[in-house]
Amino acid sequence: MSVRTLWYYLVLAVSTVYHAGGAAVAGLFRVKTRVGGIYDWAGTDWARQILKAAGTPVTPEGLELIPRDRPLMYASNHSSMFDIWALFATLPGSVRFVAKQELFKIPLLGSAMRAVGHIPIDRAARKKAFEAYDEAARTIQRGTSSILVFPEGTRSRTGELLPFKNAPFALAIAAQVPIVPVYVHHTFEILPKGAWRLRPRPIRLLVGTPIATAGLKPEDRERLRDQVRAAMVALQSNTMSTVISVHAREILDSRGNPTVETDVTLASGASGTAAVPSGASTGEHEAVELRDGDGKRFGGKGVLEAVKNVNEVIGPRLEGMSAEDQIAVDYAMLDLDGTPNKGHLGANAILSVSLAVARAAAQDAGLPLYRYLGGPVSHVLPIPMMNILNGGAHAANTVDSQEFMVVPIGAETFPEALRMGVETFHALKKVLAKRGLSTAVGDEGGFAPDLPNDEAALEAIMAAIEAAGFEAGKDIAIALDVAASELYEDGTYTFKKSKGGKKSAEEMIALYKAWIDRYPIVSIEDGLAEDDWTGWAKLTESLQERVQLVGDDLFCTNVERLARGIEENVANAILIKVNQIGSLTETLQCIELGRGNGYGAVISHRSGETEDTFIADLAVATGVGQIKTGSASRSERVAKYNQLLRIAEELGDVAHYPGRHLYGL
Repeated sequence: MSVRTLWYYLVLAVSTVYHAGGAAVAGLFRVKTRVGGIYDWAGTDWARQILKAAGTPVTPEGLELIPRDRPLMYASNHSSMFDIWALFATLPGSVRFVAKQELFKIPLLGSAMRAVGHIPIDRAARKKAFEAYDEAARTIQRGTSSILVFPEGTRSRTGELLPFKNAPFALAIAAQVPIVPVYVHHTFEILPKGAWRLRPRPIRLLVGTPIATAGLKPEDRERLRDQVRAAMVALQSNTMSTVISVHAREILDSRGNPTVETDVTLASGASGTAAVPSGASTGEHEAVELRDGDGKRFGGKGVLEAVKNVNEVIGPRLEGMSAEDQIAVDYAMLDLDGTPNKGHLGANAILSVSLAVARAAAQDAGLPLYRYLGGPVSHVLPIPMMNILNGGAHAANTVDSQEFMVVPIGAETFPEALRMGVETFHALKKVLAKRGLSTAVGDEGGFAPDLPNDEAALEAIMAAIEAAGFEAGKDIAIALDVAASELYEDGTYTFKKSKGGKKSAEEMIALYKAWIDRYPIVSIEDGLAEDDWTGWAKLTESLQERVQLVGDDLFCTNVERLARGIEENVANAILIKVNQIGSLTETLQCIELGRGNGYGAVISHRSGETEDTFIADLAVATGVGQIKTGSASRSERVAKYNQLLRIAEELGDVAHYPGRHLYGL
């Protein structure tokens, strides 16, 4: 049993004896009950002490709707004793409640409840039950206290609203008092019936608009009952998208390195799970990926600290928040972290929760993720920029540029584009095998042969396009990710792997011009280093009319760096990697900033991936028209393509594939 649970039971016992004893003694000496008197103080203070000990703070909403100039009848759901404590700690004025008679048989507590003026009800005896409600009506009519009733008549073990009894509504009509509907959010999960172990979480207490009973007659009680129930159902629905559970774990990515996976559960029962990727070639300006640094576990790459941050810091903060308010959720985590690069909690911790919340909210709304994120107009399927040959930091070979991709610009649909890419991938395998070259694959599923230089890689791809039966430049184009930051040393670019010597920024630009003249290249990513802003300006001026110039390490999915790029006219597209910035909200803000300034975007995976397919839905939701998610091998890559196939099938004729038009061809 936890320390929190033990403390709760200790405070429960001591506080009950103290407050009930005081109230009982006051009753013996017939101390007059008055609003704000000893009885009201005893109930309120008792409830607040117990809630504090249990670690279950109450967040009330709608208290301003409660009239303060007259007695009322509060009608609340009931699933736990925590309902009663939350209500007594929160509701204004003097409140007495109609409670099952068993509570009045508890020594001291029962005496105190009678002394205070709470009303016992025998649920098994209809006549006595109505007598209890008559007493409640007299209490209201005396004008000393409001009455709290639980119209379900018993405790709900699941939090589901049970059928309402008629008697409380006959009482309200007889007393001619307004009924204030109240819904206490899922307190049954704090201490389920029959359980001893406490599961602390925040409590939301929602107050609805008072329902008038003036002029109603006894025969109106069923209509009034249904009206109050409808109001409580509406209050309940306002809580269903709230987060009730956040749990993270350590799993493995596609390189066998630990990463973070998080489950988020909502009050409705909807849930979402998300796992975060990691990169091999990472930009200096990326958000911090928190690693344990314990050399005895996974070579220091464990993520138990990030997992702990989710479970012990982020989770408790988000419980009770609405999953529908993604911005509020993400900014709550950013505030908790308090650093510009998420170095305190870790971008891997924050992102796993951010994406899982979005998934849970989509499930709660009954919508596919892409539709939930993008709305009803989300229908653009992305062009797959399929990485079929790996080099650089992604492969142990002699090729310097990191990715060589085929781009099916001639396809009419996404499924056709995927087929064209896959067939070219298989054709490349045959081309390489015929030349006696390795057909082993790199981190992203592309082949990783030892070739003399990058031009040889381009020539091999051209041969594969032809061997697959396609025409280069018409059916299939080429895209490159040079990852030039990995080549950059002391102001020059060194082609170490191929022993190609050193080049200046101007020489790199000249090299790209030569490649564009010889090969059907439509996109170059990270053609220069992330902090070579002067070189990037020259590259953009020279080639922006001919190819897409994508900033990956240059921008790091960061609004501030993208804003600088826009100001300095650097690049014309941005690569979007959700883990570079570390939250869904910031990712979407970056896409919108670029789009508003004429920048294209490419949704991208990382080299250390998981089976999570979030980016596939994100590509469709944002309508950017391009996705990088690896080759046609390795299941963590293919999973994204398969998700896009499902989305294409679901959209049917509405689906749009941009093809060559996206590149102005």
